Amino acid sequence: MSMKVHELKSLSYNFEKVISGEMSFQLRRDDRKYQVGDILVLKEILKQVHDEDIYSGRIQVCKVNNILTHADGLQRGFVLLNVQLIHLHVSKEGIRYETNI
Repeated sequence: MSMKVHELKSLSYNFEKVISGEMSFQLRRDDRKYQVGDILVLKEILKQVHDEDIYSGRIQVCKVNNILTHADGLQRGFVLLNVQLIHLHVSKEGIRYETNI
């Protein structure tokens, strides 16, 4: 199975915890068939106004390293994704990334 990229909303409070390394997991609805090796593009949401998301423009990229499901004791319909930050370095030579932070 090939790796997928998932663009996801992330509340500002949680987004900051992921960036700082304080939070290395994402609790998500099990509606995307997540797999180990998938990439999450977290898009920071500042607030909602009239059911419309207001984005900060900041993103963070993570790789899924492990997944817990209902078989591991979670409520059915949810997954706990263990994630690792990915730092992207963009230059005219291309995109390079590192996961050792």
